[in-house]
Amino acid sequence: MAKPNFTTMSQAQLRAYVLEHREDKEAFHALADRIESRPSVFKHPASMSPEEMQQAVLELIQKRQAS
Repeated sequence: MAKPNFTTMSQAQLRAYVLEHREDKEAFHALADRIESRPSVFKHPASMSPEEMQQAVLELIQKRQAS
């Protein structure tokens, strides 16, 4: 069976592939490289309370996990 082209897969498709083929180290590394290469910019106003900041971070994590 031919390996899929990881560069043409969306991140969600690649993640699903990795979950189905846990032994495929090449796919795992392709996903890890893609995640690592994403910019990690988080902008927040200085006026956010710690609780608001925590909620914003949790929402960002959930958004990234959904993609």
